[in-house]
Amino acid sequence: MVARAKPPESISPSLVKQYMYYPVRPWLQAWLGVEEPPTDSMKQAAEALKPPSGEGQVCVRSSRGSA
Repeated sequence: MVARAKPPESISPSLVKQYMYYPVRPWLQAWLGVEEPPTDSMKQAAEALKPPSGEGQVCVRSSRGSA
């Protein structure tokens, strides 16, 4: 007897869209948890969203709303 993976509890709309073009890809993602590696543009966006760190940071305080 072969052990089978547990089916996903929910399926995202993007998986349904991908199924229309290439049915194997959503199956791999849903059943096996296989994900595509991030592209260069995805890596650049992740770097751009990171908060700055180190010297040069400025803390701005406002007197608005304080009693």
